[in-house]
Amino acid sequence: MAAMGVLENVDMIGADLALAIQKGVLSYLADKHEPSALLVKLVDEGKLGFKTGEGYQKWTFEQADARNRALREYLIGVTKERSTGK
Repeated sequence: MAAMGVLENVDMIGADLALAIQKGVLSYLADKHEPSALLVKLVDEGKLGFKTGEGYQKWTFEQADARNRALREYLIGVTKERSTGK
């Protein structure tokens, strides 16, 4: 499976979840940082990624489903390799 970029990953997990994670992590840093303006904009516009069909990019159901299937198959393969030591 080809590596996913940061924004494709955001579309996969959901911009809302990515923003919540950023807010949580950033709140623990000594110097105050703001969440990504792009994530805030996407969430405000309801562009949450795979779940809405649009995030950083537009996704058809088929495209999102194919990416999810490929990721599942990859993770299952890695898990099997690690459990058998091969």
